[in-house]
Amino acid sequence: MSAIAARDGEDRAPEAALKAVIFYDDLVLAGRATALLERAAARADESLRWDAKLWRLDVLQRPELAAVTAAIAADADLIMLAANQADPAPKELLDWLERWAQNRTVADAALLTLCPDESDAPTSLWRALKGFAARRKLSFLDHGGAGVEPLRPLRPMRQREPAVPTALEPIGNPAPVPQHWGINE
Repeated sequence: MSAIAARDGEDRAPEAALKAVIFYDDLVLAGRATALLERAAARADESLRWDAKLWRLDVLQRPELAAVTAAIAADADLIMLAANQADPAPKELLDWLERWAQNRTVADAALLTLCPDESDAPTSLWRALKGFAARRKLSFLDHGGAGVEPLRPLRPMRQREPAVPTALEPIGNPAPVPQHWGINE
C-alpha cells in the first residue's frame, strides 16, 4: 500500500512525503495503523503525505525477505509495530531492527508501537522497543497509553520525490462522464 494519506491545496507548500514501514500481525491493527497515519496527516499544518509499506510480521522469519525489507526501509522516517501476538519480542524483529538501525539513512527516524488495547500496561515487547529506541537515539512514540511521548506529526519534514503509483492507485484524471447515454438523444 502506498500513499495512504494525502492533503493538498492550491496555496500550500510543496507536498512532503514521509516514509513509514508498518509491521503487523493482525489486520484490524494494520487498519488502525493506517488510520493513525491519516489522522496525523490531517492534523499537520502543512501538506503531508505518507508513503507506507505494510508487511506481515512473519515475513521476518525468512532471512532473505528480512534483508530485502531492511534495504527498502533504510530511508524510512517511521517504523511502526502493530502487533497483537508479539509478546515477548520476537528475536527476528529485534534482529531486523538492529540491521535497519545500522543501515538507516534518516537520522531523526522514529519507532512507534500500536497496542491492541489502549489501556494495556507496558509489555516486555514495549519495554524492549523502548530500550532499543533509547540505545539507537530514535524517537519512541507510543499510541497504546503507556505515555512515552505524545503522538504528533514528525518534524522536520524532508522533501521527497513522490512515490511511484501502484496498480491500485488511479493515474491521472478520471475519464469524463458522457453527457448523453441514449441512442435517441
